[in-house]
Formats: sequence, C-alpha cells, structure tokens
Amino acid sequence: MMDPALDIRRAAADLKASENRLRESVTAARAAGASWREIGDALGTSRQAAFTRFGDETGRSGDQLALRTTQLFESLSAGDYESVRTMMSYSCARALTKRKLLGAWADAVRASGAFVGCANAVPQQPDGRTPIERWAHRQLVTHVFQTALHFARDDLTGRVAYDSAGRVIGILMLADDAPDRLF
Repeated sequence: MMDPALDIRRAAADLKASENRLRESVTAARAAGASWREIGDALGTSRQAAFTRFGDETGRSGDQLALRTTQLFESLSAGDYESVRTMMSYSCARALTKRKLLGAWADAVRASGAFVGCANAVPQQPDGRTPIERWAHRQLVTHVFQTALHFARDDLTGRVAYDSAGRVIGILMLADDAPDRLF
C-alpha cells in the first residue's frame, strides 16, 4: 500500500532540490556575466521578475559568497584559471592575469606544500589603517570573505573582495605573520 505522506515528502524534497539547483544556476549565470534580461528570458519571465525573485540571493548573500570563496581557491588549486576569471570583474581579470594568479598560487605551493583544502570561509571587514584607506574601502569593497588555506606544510589566509554585484575585485593569500592588508 502506498503511503500518501511519504509521497508528499518525496515530492517536497524534489521541489526543494530543484529550487536549489535553479538558484545555483542563476547565481552561476550572474557570476559569468549574464544580465537579468537574459535570466528572465531563460525563465520565461521579465528581467524585473527574475531580479525580484533572485536578486538578493545571487552574488551577494553571505552563504553564496562563502561558497564562491572556497570554489575560487579550489579552482586555483586545480589550475582552472578560467573558472576564477568568470568570477572576476573586468578590471580585476585584467590585473590578475592567468600568469600572475597561477604564478602566485605556484609560489604558495612551493613555499607551503601541496594544497589540502579550505576551511571556514567567513565575512571579514577590516577598515584599513588611515582615514583615506577606510574611506576607499567603504566606497569600493562591499564584501570580503576570509578562509583558512591548508597546505601540507603550512597554512595561509585567503581573502577575496567582492563588489556590490558579487564579482571578485581582489584576491590575497597571506602568511599568518604577514602584515595585514586593506582587505
């Protein structure tokens, strides 16, 4: 005999999984530069309706940015610059070229051993040391997430700065004894 309550729970779980997949797809599309019009068209709705439904969740929520921070460093570990580049703003991608970013990662691996993984991506908002740095930080950087980067021989601190659209505008990898940076 079929249990109607079990069938309802399964259908609800399927619905929740589909909604999560849709939310993740919209977040990935925004990170890759898709406009709200393109997302609305894909959903069969207007850009305003797409933004109303997903705007506060894509690229700006703490959980999503924490996940993207971890994904960024894991992509660097895999040598997948293209994945990292799709998360960056245009000016950040121009400054942090494939050679520069993968070179900095290779330097970290040489100094600290093989990459093991990330832990505890959390929001972090230092203000800077001078009044000008504090003002610049508030004007340019919307969110900063920090994570522990575990390597075979040493741990580093990884920081990623995001703009208001959820695009990466800066990446830092710091040793524990390194002087603090603006973001």
